[in-house]
Amino acid sequence: MKTQRPLILASQSPRRRELLQLCGCTFRVASADVDEEAIAREMLAGHKAGEDFLALVTVVVGRLAEAKAAAAAESLGNAAESVILSSDTVVVLGEKVLGKPRDEAEARYMLRRLAGQEHRVLTGVCIRADGRSEVFASEAAVRFYPADAFMEHLIDHYVETGSPLDKAGAYGIQDEGALLVEAIHGDFYTVMGLPVAETARRLQKYLYA
Repeated sequence: MKTQRPLILASQSPRRRELLQLCGCTFRVASADVDEEAIAREMLAGHKAGEDFLALVTVVVGRLAEAKAAAAAESLGNAAESVILSSDTVVVLGEKVLGKPRDEAEARYMLRRLAGQEHRVLTGVCIRADGRSEVFASEAAVRFYPADAFMEHLIDHYVETGSPLDKAGAYGIQDEGALLVEAIHGDFYTVMGLPVAETARRLQKYLYA
């Protein structure tokens, strides 16, 4: 049996840690401090009317994941033999990117906007090894139930739990946010924050080279 190279997950997200464990590899966690909002804002500012907005956002999430991996590599310094994995997820409604809400009021606003709508969730992934990076992205379509009294009750209760505040689009598919979702087309784990099956396949050539 081949020996696994050291693997570092450049994320503090408990969801991504849980998903990476499904790959059956050992890893440790490192922080990756980057100004995600600044990077996304600068890149999205170049969008012009008529251009494919989703294509641009796909590039953005890949760049964000790559920036996280680079930041982790720089902070670790002595991890030259390690493989670094990083990821970033955004929610897109029309031509609007919904990031993490600043407060409960913004979380309610986001969830009410998503009610009855189909939106896209894009997750970018970066695998960094030997000074090079492989970047890819996965996309899923999610539709929320239409707005009604029960939906409003669910949103209010969900926001009161505090859970939406650290999630893109103000919801997590793996917690009570699932009650808002009518349908998903695509990879469930992309919505959760890491397309784990594709990631596992791509990781193999780096971990056991």
